[in-house]
Amino acid sequence: MIRIVNDHTDPRINLAVEEYALNYLDPREEYVILWQNEPTVVVGRNQNTVAEVNAPSLKSGVFTWCAGCPAEAPFTTISAI
Repeated sequence: MIRIVNDHTDPRINLAVEEYALNYLDPREEYVILWQNEPTVVVGRNQNTVAEVNAPSLKSGVFTWCAGCPAEAPFTTISAI
C-alpha cells in the first residue's frame, strides 16, 4: 500500500490531488491519501444547494465552498462571500 500524505489544508488542492490519483496513478496499486481541509462545504454536481446548504453559515466567510463544475473535474472551489 502506498501512503500519500498531503499537508495542504486548501480544499482546491486536496480535491485536485484526489482527482490526479484517480486518473493517473497505477490502478493495480493500493493507495491511502491523508489530508485535512480547512472548514469547507463540498457540494456534488447533483445536490440541491438550496435544500442542503445552510446559506447564512456559508455567508459568514468561515467556509470555503466547493461546488460541482461542468468540466471534467468533479469540483471547483469558490470562496465564501
